[in-house]
Amino acid sequence: MKRTWILVVFLMWGVLGCQSGGPEGQSTPTETVPTATPTPLVKATPTATHTPTPTPTSESEDVKWTVVEERSWLVAELGGFPLSLSPDGRWLLTGGRDGFCLHATDNPTQRRCYAPGEKAAMTSTAPGAAAWSPDGQRLAFRTADALWLLEVENGDPIRLTPLEERVDMAWSPDGEMLALAGEGVITVAPPGGVAEAPTARYRGIIVGLAWAGSTSLVYGVRQGQDFALWQVSTTGGEPREVWRFPDPNLRVKETSPDGKVVSLWLTLVDLERGETVEVRKGFLGLEWSPDGRWWLYAYPIAGLEPLSRLAIRRAESSAKEEQIVWHISSSAPRLLDWTRVDDLVLLCDGHTVWLLRLAAR
Repeated sequence: MKRTWILVVFLMWGVLGCQSGGPEGQSTPTETVPTATPTPLVKATPTATHTPTPTPTSESEDVKWTVVEERSWLVAELGGFPLSLSPDGRWLLTGGRDGFCLHATDNPTQRRCYAPGEKAAMTSTAPGAAAWSPDGQRLAFRTADALWLLEVENGDPIRLTPLEERVDMAWSPDGEMLALAGEGVITVAPPGGVAEAPTARYRGIIVGLAWAGSTSLVYGVRQGQDFALWQVSTTGGEPREVWRFPDPNLRVKETSPDGKVVSLWLTLVDLERGETVEVRKGFLGLEWSPDGRWWLYAYPIAGLEPLSRLAIRRAESSAKEEQIVWHISSSAPRLLDWTRVDDLVLLCDGHTVWLLRLAAR
């Protein structure tokens, strides 16, 4: 009976966890363990949409992508739900009742966990609770009462600063600075350092933070039932509202490698135009290749549920140019990550975790 109960708990965490990687459904910034089905992921459909210009066929035919390795585990086997992969492809990060856990990607069932501070298990499942440095050597993460920094090879987290409420965080592209957003203020400073002055101030609930290149930040703010996307220089100045949409469940995930497009999980927004970028109807998360030239995304096959596809095409090209690289026996696989080293891809549907290795030929 005890083993059965543990398995049920792990599966529930997996269902909630893989979905919590997308837009948030909370109405307040208070961290709690989810106890009910989260708000479904909803794709924004504003009137202004940028349609990519089709790429010539010859460009799409010169590179063929394939899946050369496929592995999978139940969320229960990992003991927590997947959050991300380290940029160097060495580690899988999960969150669960044991706090944050690192799993070697060559053997994910072996793990080491970190749960410093009180209520660590509660905060490890929240969106934006952890951020990898660009080289994958450091991990910043928050608990209910503090911000921590883990040197992955040393294995001992260092408490950087106490927290009175949750923060979102993002590393600069060179790994030298850490941007923090919380309590109505955004700051930029070296990890553990103190900013000379706030970079920006905001009103509402912060829902995601990312660097757009090396000189500006983009962040989402929830204000009532609206989501607003803002951009500001890292040296300060007046923030610019880029885009607004009446959907409180949207959240900033990341920007493209060139810093020109931001992902809101199920929506892409061009920062210069302030318009959404067309990908494909019903796509379930998108990742850029490290050089920014390719889009990788998953989507369910209409009429063939529960079957989905993992597809790839050149960024900003037409959907007619996509290559199907893998079929998934699931109707809702969330694409969570694509590493810059070894081309590892992470997906999860709430029950099963897939780790794939891609190759371009």
